[in-house]
Amino acid sequence: MCGWWRQGVPGGVKDEIDRRIQEEIKIAPWKRKDLEPNIEIRLDFSDIGHLWEIIKYGDNWGAFESTFGDKELIKTHLDGFRKYRNALQHFRDPADEVVERIGYDSVLWLRKCLEMD
Repeated sequence: MCGWWRQGVPGGVKDEIDRRIQEEIKIAPWKRKDLEPNIEIRLDFSDIGHLWEIIKYGDNWGAFESTFGDKELIKTHLDGFRKYRNALQHFRDPADEVVERIGYDSVLWLRKCLEMD
């Protein structure tokens, strides 16, 4: 397996992602040959909380610091994005315009950090 997966991803996150992949294979067994050996696709089975766990895990922060600047700021924006995304994904009203605005601003911040704008 790739070094980044073995060394840079916490065990609990790996276990959860592997569980999700196995659930996908149960539903669609023909995907096994594409999913099991493909390390890169594993992140497609992660969620926002997993990304935070990976960013802060061990020595990983050194690889992310130049992209995100401040560890607490990235945590705040990932949390804002997570709350807003979950409200939309689960067909809940985001509660009010403040939650919606925080989520939107968090997405903008993340896109700028990742040079997607």
